[in-house]
Amino acid sequence: MEEKQAKQNYVLRLVQASLILITLSLVIIFSRYVFLPERIPLFYSQPWGEEQLALKNTVFIIPAASVVFLILNFQFGKLLSKNGADFWSLVAVGSAFLFSILGAIIVWKVVFLIT
Repeated sequence: MEEKQAKQNYVLRLVQASLILITLSLVIIFSRYVFLPERIPLFYSQPWGEEQLALKNTVFIIPAASVVFLILNFQFGKLLSKNGADFWSLVAVGSAFLFSILGAIIVWKVVFLIT
């Protein structure tokens, strides 16, 4: 029982850390938003040039996707935990945390590359 409680606490800490990273991303965006040009390089998988550019409002997609991914994985993790798969619950929330880390790095790089 103690081990299950420890895993649940770890899951909650990962959720809190993800929320902090998402909030940090939003703070970075809002603090530098007025300095961003109308079109920002967001789609780095596209060929260099105009194809990479997007309107500056689309930078909010990154934290929004992180929130959606966190909510979905947290709910999925709760479902797995009810079925006794605590490890997979931790993996689900851990992947959401990793997604939040990568999202925060992308926001940081995009915003501070331009401003």
